[in-house]
Amino acid sequence: MTLATRILLFDDDPNDRALVAHELGRHFPHLQLVESNGAGGYEEALRAPEADVVITDYHMGATDGLSILRAFQTRDPRIPVIMFTGTGSEEIAVEAMKGGVYDYVLKSPEHLGRLSSAVKRALEWAKARRALGEAEERYRSLFGGAPVGLLLTTPDGRILDANPALVQILGYPDRESLLEVRTPDLYLRREDRESWAADLERQGVVQGVEVELRRRDGATIWARLSARAVRDEQGRSLYYEGAIEDVTGRKQAEEALRRSEARKANILGMALDAIITIDHEGRVAEFNPAAERMFGYARAETLGRELAELIVPPALREKHRAGLARQRATGESRVLGRRIEITAMRKDGSEFPVELALTRDPTNDLGLFTGFIRDLSERKQAEEALRRSEELLRQSQKMEAVGRLAGGVAHDFNNLLTVIGGHSELLLGRLHETDPIRKEIDQIRKAGERAAALTRQLLAFSRRQVLQPRVLDLNKIVAELDKMLRRLIGEDIELVLATRRGLAPVKADPGQIEQVIMNLAVNARDAMPKGGRLTIETRNVDLDEVFALTHPPTKPGRYVMLALTDTGQGMDPEVRSHLFEPFFTTKGLGKGTGLGLATVYGIVKQSGGYVWALSEPGQGASFQIYLPPVDEAVQATEHKADAGPLKGTETILLVEDEPVVRSLARDILKMRGYTVLESTDVNDARRICETHPEPIHLMLTDVVMPQMSGRALADSLTGFRPAMRVLYMSGYTDDAIVQHGVLSPGTPFLQKPFTPGNLARKVREVLDRAVGTPLTTKG
Repeated sequence: MTLATRILLFDDDPNDRALVAHELGRHFPHLQLVESNGAGGYEEALRAPEADVVITDYHMGATDGLSILRAFQTRDPRIPVIMFTGTGSEEIAVEAMKGGVYDYVLKSPEHLGRLSSAVKRALEWAKARRALGEAEERYRSLFGGAPVGLLLTTPDGRILDANPALVQILGYPDRESLLEVRTPDLYLRREDRESWAADLERQGVVQGVEVELRRRDGATIWARLSARAVRDEQGRSLYYEGAIEDVTGRKQAEEALRRSEARKANILGMALDAIITIDHEGRVAEFNPAAERMFGYARAETLGRELAELIVPPALREKHRAGLARQRATGESRVLGRRIEITAMRKDGSEFPVELALTRDPTNDLGLFTGFIRDLSERKQAEEALRRSEELLRQSQKMEAVGRLAGGVAHDFNNLLTVIGGHSELLLGRLHETDPIRKEIDQIRKAGERAAALTRQLLAFSRRQVLQPRVLDLNKIVAELDKMLRRLIGEDIELVLATRRGLAPVKADPGQIEQVIMNLAVNARDAMPKGGRLTIETRNVDLDEVFALTHPPTKPGRYVMLALTDTGQGMDPEVRSHLFEPFFTTKGLGKGTGLGLATVYGIVKQSGGYVWALSEPGQGASFQIYLPPVDEAVQATEHKADAGPLKGTETILLVEDEPVVRSLARDILKMRGYTVLESTDVNDARRICETHPEPIHLMLTDVVMPQMSGRALADSLTGFRPAMRVLYMSGYTDDAIVQHGVLSPGTPFLQKPFTPGNLARKVREVLDRAVGTPLTTKG
């Protein structure tokens, strides 16, 4: 259903009003024109009916166009006002523009054609302005609903805005009270703010800075702060955007853990550690059993020998000897009475970190020193594992947030791209092969196809694409891609297939798994510009608790591993930390979209698996994918029969809440001979099903609609139309059809954006499906 264009016309000349009505009627077939001679002036304008555009003359006897303009600026400044007048005064035009008029068109035969163009531009302007207002409203909703504290400040510390979470964190009664405070006054140590602000000015962004803040009641809290500077074209900071998270609980837990560790050390005592006694010349006088286990020497091997030759690495021996000499000469030592971390050496020459506490033996005249040594290897490994685990968790959370955003954007774009691509193809079908405008329309169609490819990659990353999983053998997938991969990577790269026999089957979309392999192969090829080797490996693996703890959110258990390993340039930690983010690329301008690995990430996650990248600079890279095995037989590949002619005479109920998409689908189906019953919402669809006297052979419905999902609508109509088939369409799928992003087997589905051919083919396929084939799948 096409909405009417509502226009208010103020002009005291009936001939001019008729002229305008005729001109607008030529360009706006669904025109609702309300005319007025303007006698009521300002008050009449305030009471006038709703309109999309207002057109007003300037001189109208009892009033003038500026009064009409002021009335609509007061009433609703979002309604564009066009002044259409025979008065060509520059002063009047300037005054009208200052008053907010959208356009100024002279009332003359040669300018009459401009009026329709001005109205069209005004309609687009009003639409864009409404969209901007809605976007601003969404931003305010996100800002206000965020669970962490968010704020905007000037570089000198004035708070411009703060969300409710920050007001609560800092203990203020309301936002206005907090806006009266300057940010330096919130810091327990003002120099903390000065320090990170200097870093922010220099780097443009700071992340994870931990500071102590004062609440309004005087209490102190620990906060984790991240911020970025928003700059003007000259690079000057306009304002700072910041996020503040209260980490007081974590800090208290860390402090409690530290105290617990200290108490544990006191209880256990140093006797559990290596204890070595040396004389003033550094020769071993005592070497306890723990030292024997730690360093690999028997006690008898060490007594009387210089300690430096036994457990001090060669590079540190002179420093060790110099410290002993200084202590003998001056009585001073930099290590006595302290705990220090140093590097020690075992008998086999391996080096490892230890903690040393050195004390003087006060009862011995020979000047003996006793060292208590603790092996720090496990602690250092645990710290590194914890650091890596926390980093992986943060990365996973970030990817999840970006994925939700990407999926929503892709869904909205798909509706727009459906209209762009569909109408482009319809126009091409109506034009002669020699028509010069075909080239421009074909460029629009191709641009739409490229945009559609990008949205498909965004949907893959956000795990909202439609998968049609099958039980499959990864070895077979790899084997079938062998020739294609060899052509793809080139002759200067050796392809090695290391697939294991007895590989467990997995359940995944074979097309998407092929996409994963191809994307990773392209990535490997680009990392080996001078040639190299690409190895594709498959095998069954068991991931234990240790692996799961260091690779969150992986769960321990049985998996099927697919790994692609190259001998290329490798990656540094900074690149690895952004590897799967959409639009991140290390390639030059125009050489990549940055969506290849993001697509891999989304497909693997949506398939219930995990993907990890292992790489060091100059050491190549290995992408390891872990998919859960299934206890089902591998399914044979289906071959779809030819759908035959893509036309028909059946009756189709079209349910779509987006007018432009609904209009396109209707035109495509009618061109192919179908009878189309249009419905704007679920209530309208129910009414049509109840009242239409003839059979309805197919319902084509959007999945996500305001009042009810397409799946729920189909279920509710089963009683009225038990023989009616159902075809779902959407930019992404909703839980009504998709559980965890996987399309239920047997449910007909059309992915947006679709082309006229795609739609006609899918409709014919569903209508021609053999009797007894399931059409909808109960949850």
